[in-house]
Amino acid sequence: MAINIGGQGQFVDVFHRFRGTARETSGNVSEIFDNTIYKKCVQILGGNGATNFIHFPASEMSKKGIGLKGQYLYFECKAVPPPSQTYSIHIEALMDQYFISRISLGNIYILPKNNGISLSLPLILQPMKWTVVFLTK
Repeated sequence: MAINIGGQGQFVDVFHRFRGTARETSGNVSEIFDNTIYKKCVQILGGNGATNFIHFPASEMSKKGIGLKGQYLYFECKAVPPPSQTYSIHIEALMDQYFISRISLGNIYILPKNNGISLSLPLILQPMKWTVVFLTK
């Protein structure tokens, strides 16, 4: 997954930047090579997002943050069958020294919802097709 953060210049590949102990994984998380996009990817499977996740940086480093700045974020994702399963992606970002904002995307959301701290958006992925998700201020 290459993530481009506006204002950083070129792409910042967080999977390359945070290798090994610099990131924390839990549950059914594995690195695979995808022959469609010819990139190493992280595959997260399982029915419970609370136990199957990847965290940048690892918990012991989380007070430092990852030091990225910018106004937009985009990433590439793919849903694997069965398409009838629900899925969600949660991105939490430290917006300033004390304010954490959460963006949730998935097929469990029907309409956009904003409560001031978190934003929930519908995201319908076609099975086995790569999709670029772009988020901006």
